[in-house]
Amino acid sequence: FGTNTSASPKVIGNAIEGGQNSYWQDRQIKINSGLTLAYKLIPTVTLKNVFGIDVASELGLRSINANSFVGSLQTNNSGFHAEAYRLRAQLINTTSAVFLEKFGKHEVETGGYFEIVRGYQRGLGFSLFNLDGRLPLTGQGAGTIPIVGVLPAYPQNASSAKSGFGIRSYFATGRYTYNDRYTVTGNVRRDGTSRIVNEDNKQITTWSAGFIWNAIKEGFLNNQNILSDLKLRLSYGKVPNIGSIATSTYNINGGGLYTTTNYTGRQLPVYGISTAFSGSTISGQVPTTSGNPNLKIETIEKTNVGLDFNIWKNRARFTLDVYKNITKDLFVDLPLSATTGFGGVNLPINAGTMSNKGIEFTASADVIKTKNFDVTLGFNHAINKNKIVDLGPVNEYPTGTSIIRKGLPFGSHYTQHYLGADPATGRPTYEKKDGTVTTNINEAELFAKFGTYLPKHVGGFTADIRFGNFNVSALFSYQFDVYRYDNVESWTTRGTSGFSNAVNQNAILLTEQWQKPGDNKYYASQLYDRGFTSADVHDAKFLRFRNLNISYQVPSLTVKGVTIFKSAKFYVQGQNLVIWSPWRGLDPEDNNNISLNEFPNPRMIVTGLDINF
Repeated sequence: FGTNTSASPKVIGNAIEGGQNSYWQDRQIKINSGLTLAYKLIPTVTLKNVFGIDVASELGLRSINANSFVGSLQTNNSGFHAEAYRLRAQLINTTSAVFLEKFGKHEVETGGYFEIVRGYQRGLGFSLFNLDGRLPLTGQGAGTIPIVGVLPAYPQNASSAKSGFGIRSYFATGRYTYNDRYTVTGNVRRDGTSRIVNEDNKQITTWSAGFIWNAIKEGFLNNQNILSDLKLRLSYGKVPNIGSIATSTYNINGGGLYTTTNYTGRQLPVYGISTAFSGSTISGQVPTTSGNPNLKIETIEKTNVGLDFNIWKNRARFTLDVYKNITKDLFVDLPLSATTGFGGVNLPINAGTMSNKGIEFTASADVIKTKNFDVTLGFNHAINKNKIVDLGPVNEYPTGTSIIRKGLPFGSHYTQHYLGADPATGRPTYEKKDGTVTTNINEAELFAKFGTYLPKHVGGFTADIRFGNFNVSALFSYQFDVYRYDNVESWTTRGTSGFSNAVNQNAILLTEQWQKPGDNKYYASQLYDRGFTSADVHDAKFLRFRNLNISYQVPSLTVKGVTIFKSAKFYVQGQNLVIWSPWRGLDPEDNNNISLNEFPNPRMIVTGLDINF
């Protein structure tokens, strides 16, 4: 290890030495508990209170040895030490009174509910430089930051932040069933949250209604022996999308270990420190974003038609749902002009509409069902078609490597179309707006024809087998029609000296990189950087063997009339055992558009013994 040069490359050695002299620790104490109390006031009225709490106390530590080479590269050349603490808590309490009465062929149920959700976060942290090398993993002995130029020495860095939010909800539900055949349901709710700044927009009223026809109870189906269950479900309603309210973060120093959530997000202006005041050297705070205090809660209009049917005495079971969800008052980024003082900054507004239409289907069947041997197979598949319907005053706006555009699905990739290496020169080639080819990336058009990172098709299938006391369960899952950026492969296939000196290069360059005139290769010459383009958008479909569980059910054990245990089960379980995918990165499965050094789903083998006494 040591100073890295082209004549003496030490990238790998420095990485190893840095890892050996760096320390990162996260400790967490977590409490997740609840309490339910219920009291039957009269035979038809039940009072209930459900309380839940989720608390996490987190302590993080990050340290770099002052007596190491990597420590000498830190500020003041003598290591780095940071610690941070964060408390996260969420409480939810739901109080209800439910009336249930059945008389003759009629059944009525109504309920009134009051619910409170309270979230709270508090964090603090500090960062230290100029450490005492004799005292590793601690800040003891750390000095002040030395004088730089005309600035005096100043103390070490520390900061803290706290935040919280509340949600208050009133809602009522009702259900009427006639003769166990026809059921009508409805609910209305009033939600308010402190996550919205504007007092006039803090609260919202929504509702929904539904109808269920239990057709198997009809007389015209009494004389058939194929269907054993048949239900038709219809529902429509509006729900608040409080979770969509954008948040931001408060930095609490501590070496980037933790942040504290700012639940009001971009509704309020963000301020930064500046010394650019004419005629003065005194620093002050200036707004860096304008904020929009008039934001309101998004709503989703949900329409669903469902069908449940079983056949052959419930040996085969099927469910089909067709849905249409319309999100209204969707948050849209409106670019601001330079005349506002916030040129290049986007203002969030409620102006968009987005639709999700799809079909969900599940099926399971008891293929074999005997006293000692059962085989059950299952299958599920979902298709979702997403589309941006309206963006209000704008038609589109880029978001990093994606674009939000009217008529396209959310998460559409937006980049230059890379076509391969020019056979004559080895330069990267791209598609222009008119369809012609160019070697100048500045002339290349940005296209949105490379798919989206949100899968259109997801599903899975299962197998459950029982033989005597042995049970075997298997789960496979899949997705397709989904594409993601593989940032790691981008680094390893760009092929330029800057990348090859920094990271190991991909073996595909041995056969697919341009070397001499006349080569028809996909990857450009090492003299040219193709940039972050469509070459890095890859098919992320997969079939994953997600879970395998093998167990043996041990019968009760009794010795001399004394029951030692009622039952026991020994099991071996494997998770994420195999994946089949054209994806060449670590793991194609994630909910973001770029795969960047993400830890893949771990392959695990777990064995255990459950005993019931």
